[in-house]
Amino acid sequence: MAQPAAMDVKLIRAFIASPSGLETERHAAFAAANEINKSVAMPMGGRLELIGWEETLSGNGRPQAIINAEMETCDLFIGAIWTSWGSKPATDGLYSSGFEEEFELSRSRHDRTGSPVMAMFFKSVDPVQARDPGKDLNKVFAFQEKLRSEKNFLYGTFAYSEEFTAKVREFLSTHVIRLLRQLPIQQDDKARERVNRIDDTEDPLPEQNGGKSPDAMFLNDAASDIFSDKGLQSVEVARIRLIGTAYGRSENDKQVLAAHDANLIYSARKSFELSFIERYGLLESGLTSLQAENVPLWTWLAELTESRPSLLTSLSMLSEPAVQAGAIAAMRMLQLSVKPVENGSDDPIGEYWLGSKSTAAVKLMALHYLRDLGTYKELNIALREVELASKDTTTAALETAITIMMRSSEQEAVRYVLSTSFETLDLDVLSQVLKHLDEASIQELQTGLDHRSSVVRAAALREMSERDLVSIATLERARDDDAPVVRYAALQALDRLGQAPSLDEAQKILGKPKTSYSILAFGSGLDTVGLEFFELYAAERMRSMPVPLLEALLETSTHRVGAFQALAARRIGKHGEQLRADLEDGFETYFSINWPEGIKPPTGLGLLAFGIGNSDPAAAKKRELIRKALDIVAAQRDRNDLALVRSVLDTGKAYISGAVLSFFKALGAENDSERIGKTPRLRVSQPDDGGYYKDFTDAARLILKIHKGGSSELMKLDIPIIMKAKIIEIMPAKDFAALPDEEIVDMLLSSDDNLRRTTARKTPASVTRSRVTKILNLYQSHDDGRYYVVTHWLDLGLAYDRPTSRRVVEAGT
Repeated sequence: MAQPAAMDVKLIRAFIASPSGLETERHAAFAAANEINKSVAMPMGGRLELIGWEETLSGNGRPQAIINAEMETCDLFIGAIWTSWGSKPATDGLYSSGFEEEFELSRSRHDRTGSPVMAMFFKSVDPVQARDPGKDLNKVFAFQEKLRSEKNFLYGTFAYSEEFTAKVREFLSTHVIRLLRQLPIQQDDKARERVNRIDDTEDPLPEQNGGKSPDAMFLNDAASDIFSDKGLQSVEVARIRLIGTAYGRSENDKQVLAAHDANLIYSARKSFELSFIERYGLLESGLTSLQAENVPLWTWLAELTESRPSLLTSLSMLSEPAVQAGAIAAMRMLQLSVKPVENGSDDPIGEYWLGSKSTAAVKLMALHYLRDLGTYKELNIALREVELASKDTTTAALETAITIMMRSSEQEAVRYVLSTSFETLDLDVLSQVLKHLDEASIQELQTGLDHRSSVVRAAALREMSERDLVSIATLERARDDDAPVVRYAALQALDRLGQAPSLDEAQKILGKPKTSYSILAFGSGLDTVGLEFFELYAAERMRSMPVPLLEALLETSTHRVGAFQALAARRIGKHGEQLRADLEDGFETYFSINWPEGIKPPTGLGLLAFGIGNSDPAAAKKRELIRKALDIVAAQRDRNDLALVRSVLDTGKAYISGAVLSFFKALGAENDSERIGKTPRLRVSQPDDGGYYKDFTDAARLILKIHKGGSSELMKLDIPIIMKAKIIEIMPAKDFAALPDEEIVDMLLSSDDNLRRTTARKTPASVTRSRVTKILNLYQSHDDGRYYVVTHWLDLGLAYDRPTSRRVVEAGT
């Protein structure tokens, strides 16, 4: 690599100050500075120079004055002290030691100009000596306590010279890269390098060969190949691109290495050495693409953070937004705490993650981090973001604030939800809070009745009803609410007061025409969701309705089906037997008796009336009857009904519901596994606890419970691939690890993204590192082993142990 022209070299000067007793540490600091100069500063077009009293005392004049003059030109200051305070530099001076003078003058200049950046390190003192410190050591202790209380720049301790060397290397490398990337290269060039500060850089680099870095040597070889007939291989082209992006200046396009090139280099990583700058570029690429899960990240991250644990913190605060967001996501997944930035704010999350200049993507990642890991002391940061009322982040900030409150005080979360205006929130977050409405006061609940969120209005109404605090006037108003869930809660409350309307009136209330129309309810605009709530409401009423009234309803065209189902559920007369006979018959006879002329599609229920895309209302009605009858039979959990339930499911005319799953959980056998495996992924009806995917997840758990064979036999079941993926996701790690490597690789090669991705995530969390290596080698040796998501997750198992990998996988992206 050609060296930069002399005018392009940026000189960075650092000063080291220390009293006597630390000669070994000073020598080590100079050696570390020389390493960083060669490995980092010079490749980036700069030069690092560390100076101290050793280089300054050849001039004339007061020795300390000469040292001070040199110190005035320095960009960085390193202080180190042990048991000696040092000697006084002048009999009539202000300072009690030369070290104190150097420190205070540097701090004064820093306060005025921001330079030099300062760090102070204290060597541990023997406990015996600390008990009887003497005059000098007492001054050291007082100085240390002063810095500890001020907390305005980097302050640390060390026990051995090696530890001191590592801290000096971290400090110098961080700011060499920061200064070289931030400052103008030429005197007349106003463009500043992008601020991409990192925690620190390379330890003593074994890859340095005669002062030449691996990337420079590679480029020389590549140039020779270009001039020869040999040409360049694809991985060599990828590496040239990597070097170009890693060394990019502000005048260049801001890019990171794309997925294909990053994977090529990862696959060939053992065939060549990579410089620190290259590995840093690969880390940036992996962080930028973390959400996509298609670029290797974990090996580069583990290598670069092994001796620099705060690297991700620095990247998350002072990088390009895409890298910043990825670093925050990685910290959340690894469950890493946020460390204050040296010379920085006491509020690093609020300033760097959720600051006024932060992008929406960075803020959302920050809020996700706080939602998972935030403590009560960070609550105000989330609340501050709520107050900004940004369309991009307000909902996420609300969910984060509420989640943090719930970890500390459920009552505070309840009060906040009831008093804060919002329309929609994550249902899991909201439902957790609303379970604790019993801690709300009357006034707080009354506020909740006028909340923008219909879920909150309905919950507040139910709580007031249970406390017998709701008035008829309030319920009359709630009956006319735009949201069917509120109207449903109002009808339930009227029932408690003995003011229940007739079923016909209830149907009108819950199915009243919508004020706005949608593609799912065109025509007369009847509220289809409201009609679903009416079915729930009618079933609740009929459970306790006197039998004569139910039998009277059998004669009505509107409620005869519900009445018949209620009588059968209560096993009144022969209605239970008739329901089972109709179920065996597929409700053909029942339909012909009750709808002899068939059914015309209702004009007011839109596409949801009989299922989207279904043009046969009679068939849809029969399926609805079968589904509800099957739920009634399943809820009674009679072993004599096993054959009937199985035969109905085998016809494919009914899907497995929560009630049927409970039936099989109580009475099912191993041979029901494939039937259960056909449970639909989404609930068709209104979700209650657990959301839309609860039945699907419960079905996977039930299969794991009732299946008696091994893991390989389980994977051979004739069940949909999406269910197989869910089983892999929730199965115990030991059961997954029992699968042969070849079977795991087969699933990694699947053309189904769900199965492939789930297997890739499960592998590092379940098997040993040696097995991950073998599985990755088998996968990459296969002609179809081309899916980058597999490499991304298997790389996790190579970089980290299983407990760490498991935490990352469970956290998800």
